[in-house]
Amino acid sequence: MANLVCPQCGSTKLRRSHARGVVEQLKRSLGWQGFRCRNQMCDWRGMIWVEFGSATSKYARYAFLIVAFILLLFLSARFVLFLTEGR
Repeated sequence: MANLVCPQCGSTKLRRSHARGVVEQLKRSLGWQGFRCRNQMCDWRGMIWVEFGSATSKYARYAFLIVAFILLLFLSARFVLFLTEGR
């Protein structure tokens, strides 16, 4: 985490930030991590991509597979309903 830099002010004083809302939780499951700049003049908050296999995204691959599987189930159910409505 020492090589992360604030995209707004260039400071290296970043800390982790909790995910807020569904969109940030989905992004987190896909490998993004929330951060906040500790520089008082900046106070930037946002998501930064974290490589798979690093300590901060330990379970990101599993979460991605679970989200993809749920999406596949949903789309399959919608397709079956579409096919059965025409009869």
